[in-house]
Amino acid sequence: MKYINDSSWDRLIKKKSYVFFPATIKDLNSILKTKINKNTFVLKTGGCSYFDKSFGPGKYTINLKNFNKININKNKTTVDVGTGVILSELVNFLQKSRLTLYTLPGGNNISIGGAISANVIGKSSSKKHACFGDSIISLNILTKNGKIKKLKKNFQKYVGAFGTQGIILSAELRLMKIQSQNLSIYRKKIKSISDLEDSFKRKHLYKYSIINPFDDKNNFGIFIGAKFCLDKN
Repeated sequence: MKYINDSSWDRLIKKKSYVFFPATIKDLNSILKTKINKNTFVLKTGGCSYFDKSFGPGKYTINLKNFNKININKNKTTVDVGTGVILSELVNFLQKSRLTLYTLPGGNNISIGGAISANVIGKSSSKKHACFGDSIISLNILTKNGKIKKLKKNFQKYVGAFGTQGIILSAELRLMKIQSQNLSIYRKKIKSISDLEDSFKRKHLYKYSIINPFDDKNNFGIFIGAKFCLDKN
């Protein structure tokens, strides 16, 4: 346990907090029962939440950075990952097997638990995988009575709940294969809203647009798309 001066990611709110770093389920249960007991606590690992979402009304914080196991399944279509794993670490680990996640937010220090709890959005999102929660196959949850429960269905209440429904220990996530280290880039000048809509219907893995904020009929914005292209080796 450490007693530290903590702050939100945007540094707008600061607060002193007792921070616990459990290494096992037994440690976590012990902290919850004997250290914190009925006092309010907050789960905080990556520390990427804005404003008061980083703090509870109490003075205790649980950091799950030691829950950091990563295991790619044999079929290489899913990964079992601990809630304390940082996204940048997971991405680097997966890239060695030419795999990646379907939804990647911009912050590289976001934890898996934080990504699930905030149901983040990001790169490679699609209709099928619009938010981080769409890639979840199952969750391991620590129940109030100190037992581990694996949820393959009905885990939606934990997604986007900011940890208010229970403690997420690990998750099984769907993986996307990196077909190539090279991308084919497509750029187009957009002339209208309908032109923008048509551009987003194009078959690209990555889609991005910049809209001109000024009233310029000749320059509505630009569209950028990208898709894998074959390696030259």
